[in-house]
Amino acid sequence: MGTLRRALETIIGETDRSHVERLTLVAAIISEALGQRGLEATLVGGGAVEFYDPGAHTTSDIDLVVERKRQIPDLELELTDVFTGLGFERHGRHWKRSDMFVEIPGRAMTDPTEVFQVGPYALRVVRKEDAEDAFEVLRKLAHSDVIVNDEVLRRELMDLGQRRRKEAADDGD
Repeated sequence: MGTLRRALETIIGETDRSHVERLTLVAAIISEALGQRGLEATLVGGGAVEFYDPGAHTTSDIDLVVERKRQIPDLELELTDVFTGLGFERHGRHWKRSDMFVEIPGRAMTDPTEVFQVGPYALRVVRKEDAEDAFEVLRKLAHSDVIVNDEVLRRELMDLGQRRRKEAADDGD
C-alpha cells in the first residue's frame, strides 16, 4: 500500500496535468489498491463521461462501483482500511484527499465494462455508451424543474437500466 500511497501523492501534487489525467490516474491507483484486497472497482458517472470525452464534462468527484471478488465479511471496514491507507479522510458520503473526492455509489456492476491501461495500472470503466446514457439522464434532470437529490437520481438511473434490459430482451426475441 505504501507504493500506491506515494504514487497517489505524486499524482495529486502534479497540478500541471490535465484534470482528466489526474482523475483517471487517481481512480486507477485506488482501483489497484482495492484489487489487492479482493475488491473490483469500476469508474462510472461523470468520471467515466470525462474519461471518454474530456471536453464534454468536468466532474467534481470520482464515482467507483466496488464489488467483492471474494468473500469479505465487512465491506465497509475493508473500504475504510484501503482509503485511509491511501491518505483519504471520510467526509459524509465522500472520501477526500486534497482536491480529489471519491464516492462509492454502488456495490454491483450490471452494465458492460471495458478495461484500459492507465500508466502502469488497469482501470475498469463502464462502457462508453452506458456512461453517455447516464450523462444524458443527468443533463435532462439539470434542465428540468425537478429538484434533484440522491433518491431522484438513483430512481432515474434504475429506470434507465430497466429500459436497457428490456430493449436487450426484446432484441433477443
